Amino acid sequence: MNKEITSLILKAYNIYKKECLQKEFLYIFKNKNKIEGISIEFSMNNFIHLTGIKNYNKKNMLYKLKNNEISSEKIFVDKFTFLKLYNFEKMIEILKNNNLYISEHDSKKSIKLIVDKLVGNENVTLGIGQNKIVGKYFPKSFLIESITTRSKEENIYKVEAIFCKNVKEEKFTNFTYINNNMLKTLINNEDFKEVVDEKLYKKLVIKIEKITTEKSKEIDDDFER
Repeated sequence: MNKEITSLILKAYNIYKKECLQKEFLYIFKNKNKIEGISIEFSMNNFIHLTGIKNYNKKNMLYKLKNNEISSEKIFVDKFTFLKLYNFEKMIEILKNNNLYISEHDSKKSIKLIVDKLVGNENVTLGIGQNKIVGKYFPKSFLIESITTRSKEENIYKVEAIFCKNVKEEKFTNFTYINNNMLKTLINNEDFKEVVDEKLYKKLVIKIEKITTEKSKEIDDDFER
């Protein structure tokens, strides 16, 4: 069992390191007619919380993870930790999936889960907390369940776009998902212009121009028929 657990932990860590370590993701959604967004920053310390690994020496555990060697570490896991580790690859859905939602956490549904908001879909959910000083969010809990299980039904919003950057970068330089129907609204939004890199903004402008051209061509083709 110990070999299986250590193997799962290293696999999960390598996924985390490749996909989200030291990265910040911006989730854009519409609250009624207003465009809003929340930023989630993924650090090394967050990995331990997400997996639910219990260990006597956290600093030593992180050091061993970075060096790909944890076989000698005393690792404590329960059935929930094992479930998270076994399904950790599914967490990537929260970074890239085009069917995500953001919601307020309904504490009445789960008093033991202490988070501010939820991000997820019908398969997985990420519970996030907020750093009140800087306003950014950080991952606190990874759940193998639908977001509707613990969300406030009256406060659930469809994610319209996901942007990302390295934490050291000032502005967002890439995106993992955009609802094309929201593109024009986004590029005309002054707040959005302030947080995205100039090169990325130009790419988005070109993208909307291309979509507009393709739609015009489809209309012309239909008319000729």
